[in-house]
Amino acid sequence: MNITQEATGDLTATVKIEVTKEDYEDQVNKVLKDYQRNASMPGFRPGKVPMGMIKKMYGKAVLAEEINKIISESLNNYLTDNDIKTMGHPLPNEEKQQQLDFDTQDVLEFFFDIGLQPDVSTELSDKIKVDYHKIKVDDKSIDKYIEDLRMKNGKPQEMEEGQEGETKIEPAELNEAFYSAVFPGQEIKEEKVFREKLGEQLELSFGNESDRLFMRHAADKLIDISGIELPDEFMKRWLAESGEAQIEAEEIDTHYNEYARALKWQLIESKIVKDHEIQVTPDDVREQIMSYFQTPGEVDDETRKRLNEIADSIMQNQEEVKRIYDQLLDNRMRDLLKSTVKLRNKEVSYDDFIKLATETK
Repeated sequence: MNITQEATGDLTATVKIEVTKEDYEDQVNKVLKDYQRNASMPGFRPGKVPMGMIKKMYGKAVLAEEINKIISESLNNYLTDNDIKTMGHPLPNEEKQQQLDFDTQDVLEFFFDIGLQPDVSTELSDKIKVDYHKIKVDDKSIDKYIEDLRMKNGKPQEMEEGQEGETKIEPAELNEAFYSAVFPGQEIKEEKVFREKLGEQLELSFGNESDRLFMRHAADKLIDISGIELPDEFMKRWLAESGEAQIEAEEIDTHYNEYARALKWQLIESKIVKDHEIQVTPDDVREQIMSYFQTPGEVDDETRKRLNEIADSIMQNQEEVKRIYDQLLDNRMRDLLKSTVKLRNKEVSYDDFIKLATETK
């Protein structure tokens, strides 16, 4: 077998794989012998069907399958061994690929186009300025929060006989029972203290919203200053042929800029994670799971045992583990960016923040 690579552009190349009989003949014969051992045909004892008949029935299919396996494995090994980082995955080059004749050709040639990852250089410093919008917790936002909580904790009004339409909710009264429902176990007796607690809760919630918008702004900023170029035509073809775009092929040009920016951010993010050695371990994921169920104060042995059992169960759910892993990685990326770039703090009302977040989404 021989594998060569020819550049076709700044970030594209074609890989040529030459396969000879020596590369696949032994494996094909082994598979056909397995077929022979398990074959059962009228007129022959089990396992005694002549090899000639086996080859006639299954030879071409087995040959094609084994060559496909060899090609796939060899191409992947070639890219890995030579540390060739690609965008998407290799695509068959139909222009160079000729019709194959397994019976007459001693050397079979296969051609694949690849898109190459661009070099990424991301230096984080306070020279990079990013807006950070802090939402003001004012009386208006607290009033709105109280209104929502009163409706959430309200009681459905009784419908009069013959009355039609949606059931109306009678808002909960502002009293100690309501305060206790919102903040169980805190024994809040005065509206002033209740509003202070809500303000603290809103600050935390608003802070999370501000962080999310900051990350969008930071990503946009880093993409814009990176100067990253992509093998655009290859990527459009890959999106169309792989189905990754999840839209009709003719719509890819319209939406390509969105995909390109997302791909550029993935490259930048990966580089930052590598350069700054950002890691999330299984122990980190487990600790995060435990934190969801722990309450303040000392934990007795029985409770700790139960929490460990819960964590063990959730750790078996790979989808949930990945979700938590990604969340922790995002948090550590956010903390790194907030501590290295220059934050331009801007205080805004909640309504203005929503408008801004919608416009920049």
